[in-house]
Amino acid sequence: MRNPWVFTTINTVAWVLVWGAIQAALFDGGLFEAVLQAGLAGIVFSMLYLYLQ
Repeated sequence: MRNPWVFTTINTVAWVLVWGAIQAALFDGGLFEAVLQAGLAGIVFSMLYLYLQ
């Protein structure tokens, strides 16, 4: 992907959707905490991926 902002946005949204669904289905269902954790994880993962690429 050429634009790191688009990559980070898509990656973070994917993390939020997947982790939000897992949190709602398997755990206590705290959606706010799941979105916060997944958003931060998506951003950190994207930054690390782009740095190591």
